[in-house]
Amino acid sequence: MEQTGQARQKLHQKITENKISRLVMEFSPPAIVGVFLAAVFNMIDSYFAKTLGTEAVAAVGVVFSMIAVIQAVGYFIGMGGASLLSRTLGEQDDARSCQIIKAVGILTLLFALLFVLAGNLFLRPLLRMLGAGTKIMEYAVGYGRYVVAVSGIMLAAFVLSNLLRAMGKPGCAMWGTIAGVVMDVIFCIWLVQYKNMGMAGIGIAVVAGQMAMLLVLAGFFFREWKTLCAVGAMGKKSHEKNWMTMAAACLGVAQMGMPSLFRQGLGSIAVVMLNRVAGEISTELQSAMSITAKVVLLLFSVAIGCSQALQPIVGFNFGAGQEKRVKQAFWNSVLYGTIGMTVLAAGSYLLAPWLLSWFTRQQEVLDMAVRALRYECMVLPTVMFANGANILFQAWNRPVPASFIAAFRQGIFFLPLLFLLPHLWGAMGIYLAQPLADLATFFACIPFIITAFSSTSQS
Repeated sequence: MEQTGQARQKLHQKITENKISRLVMEFSPPAIVGVFLAAVFNMIDSYFAKTLGTEAVAAVGVVFSMIAVIQAVGYFIGMGGASLLSRTLGEQDDARSCQIIKAVGILTLLFALLFVLAGNLFLRPLLRMLGAGTKIMEYAVGYGRYVVAVSGIMLAAFVLSNLLRAMGKPGCAMWGTIAGVVMDVIFCIWLVQYKNMGMAGIGIAVVAGQMAMLLVLAGFFFREWKTLCAVGAMGKKSHEKNWMTMAAACLGVAQMGMPSLFRQGLGSIAVVMLNRVAGEISTELQSAMSITAKVVLLLFSVAIGCSQALQPIVGFNFGAGQEKRVKQAFWNSVLYGTIGMTVLAAGSYLLAPWLLSWFTRQQEVLDMAVRALRYECMVLPTVMFANGANILFQAWNRPVPASFIAAFRQGIFFLPLLFLLPHLWGAMGIYLAQPLADLATFFACIPFIITAFSSTSQS
């Protein structure tokens, strides 16, 4: 007990006393690698689907919308719990921290059951709603039924990754993702290339990868949870009070998770609508935008990883009452993330044909995807500021402005542009919708940061 208490006290001192720039540089790489590999995880299916034809690639893009919904709920629960958890750890309130984890577990179980039941009962109507037409429906069903089967496991893995980062263990979250990617690749090579199992092989590989990821993450997490609850024993409370307190904890997790639900949920809707709008023009454009979306997510790994690394630093220091360190953490994270995104954007602009050729053999699809990716690369350096602002307000216990910022990129700006621009410029409007939305989001976030930092300076 004494050794575990000392280890946790050492972690608290590290995050609340060490130089901020050093903490950001230490926490960011494993978070970036974890997000990068999670994006690779989503792209593996498209890579192997290209051997089955354009329809298979488009079907994977449609089913990716289902995965995006699961991910949205995973971040809703995981980031909501992580925001509360990092603050209570900063306050050194171990009993409250243990209670938050239990509330997260209850919400995860409820949503996992919902996904499995709804997916099995309404798979075809869901896929049709997500943009699967007659040409790709059977491909989508062949892949989607495996995604539904593993949806609860996928949800739990997203949640555990966020909680581990909130506990100051980004490396553990990274190793879980590595395990999932390795297993997915092994099974895809075996089942698709050697066994010729087609979409079923890709689906089984997803199941194997997600199970491997969850097992590794669960091993790391329960070790940390056991330590946490051993140090902060809950004490004896009445059955009624425990239930009331747990309900309040679940509501607190949901409240702090709303910005993530807005961000990921609107992102899921954006993917669905992009598939539908592009599909109305041609299957080739739908395939091209599906591929481009996954590559952009891969490029976003730097911004998302830096933002996720920012979350425990802000949470711990906010809980410890060190507002000055919170501001330092934000600006350091934005600086390093923007530099990284600028380098990545320049390289991706130049190498776009080579990058995208991994995912399609059709020249027409490749040409469309290259144009879309290059337009997005032009604005990529601006995205770190908005991502950092979103995480800052969420970890800072300000869910309302965090929710507004979360809704900007793919909700308030992207969806209207997606409906308007294709009517004016056709395929070019689809290419430009996301870059213009990113640029508008950057400028919209500036007054939020100025106002927030001005008010804290005066207080």
